[in-house]
Amino acid sequence: MSSSPEDVEMCARGGPIDDSSDDDDDWPTKKLAKKPVCEEKEWQRAARLKEETRDANLETYGGACELERTVVNAFCSADPTLKCMNDSVVADMCGYFYPDDRTLALGIQKKVAKHHVVNKPNVWAFYKVKGYTKMPLVAWCVDTQCGWVFDGAKLDERETDSLRITLGGHNARLALSGVTPLSMTEIIAFLKGEHVAGNPTRFRPHTKEYLSWQFAGKAHSQLKERIGIHLYMTRVDRLATFPRAQNGSVDVDAGDPTDTLPRKQFKTAHKVSGQNGLHVGLYESAGRVDKTQTHRPYAAGAFDELIVYHFDWPKDLVHRWRIKASVLAEKGYLRTATQNGHQGLLVYTSTDFKDKDGVAQWTAEPEHYQGTQVIGAFPLKAEEAAGHMLRELRDGSVV
Repeated sequence: MSSSPEDVEMCARGGPIDDSSDDDDDWPTKKLAKKPVCEEKEWQRAARLKEETRDANLETYGGACELERTVVNAFCSADPTLKCMNDSVVADMCGYFYPDDRTLALGIQKKVAKHHVVNKPNVWAFYKVKGYTKMPLVAWCVDTQCGWVFDGAKLDERETDSLRITLGGHNARLALSGVTPLSMTEIIAFLKGEHVAGNPTRFRPHTKEYLSWQFAGKAHSQLKERIGIHLYMTRVDRLATFPRAQNGSVDVDAGDPTDTLPRKQFKTAHKVSGQNGLHVGLYESAGRVDKTQTHRPYAAGAFDELIVYHFDWPKDLVHRWRIKASVLAEKGYLRTATQNGHQGLLVYTSTDFKDKDGVAQWTAEPEHYQGTQVIGAFPLKAEEAAGHMLRELRDGSVV
């Protein structure tokens, strides 16, 4: 699943705090009235300048989600009992720390600071630290390769959703692991010990399947994509897996060795008032401009195939489309050096409908439209973890 504005906000911002330098790349999507005849067209220059700004921003602040996944992968590589979780759920990783029941795992949230606060070498800032009751939270400093473990419930008691830790300071003393930062090996040992895994009343373990369906807040969009992935993994490719990259352009890696389009991007199509067809968002995060999160079309080569689902809950039916990325690029939907791309497309369940240009796109042709299936029942653990949101989708109270 690709990053929505909400997804981006759920990621910890690493790096120095300097909001005046926040930037983004809103790629131009409209043709300019008159393009000057010169070596570099106006829209190309605007796109290049914003791309250069974005690259500079990433160099300074780091790609938060990518950085977090890199840290998670490092933890999981350091200890085989730790496993990465899928995108957008509450836990970033889980630990199989319970020898008496090897189906249980401890959900673990982590926040990352790329380096210390500007001009404050003993201070690190972490964001979006609330909402993790019954779960340990690891606050990790990339520059010093050490961090602390906090009780999510204790962080929820604080008024602010950010956490600035000064060596030996008040917030450092709030850490469950103690005031002194720990190395990665020491943090893993602490998570396995009596204060965390050894205290199931404070930190309740679950199965990994349960954790893979546990979303925070009103995350219905993320849940719908998770449902689509579940249907694909159980009905189309039972060997498919979640990728190691977090909030990237690939949501599923194919497990079928005969699949020549292994990197799948999943989207959910929805109805738009007054418009024929079903709309599919086709964009990725593009940084900030004036502190506002913006987006841009996916780049050609970011994934191999687009999988689209649309849920007809009253009829308990799901529609599915599959579109090669090469076809999307050919038709101008993906971003390249010579085209801007588009941030959305329309799919149809009938060849009778056409888009505004009179072209029937992604219709009931077997090449794209795969037909319908019964949605059916979900795993018990999915109902336990996300039952309240599933009920809202089924009864139509949330579209």
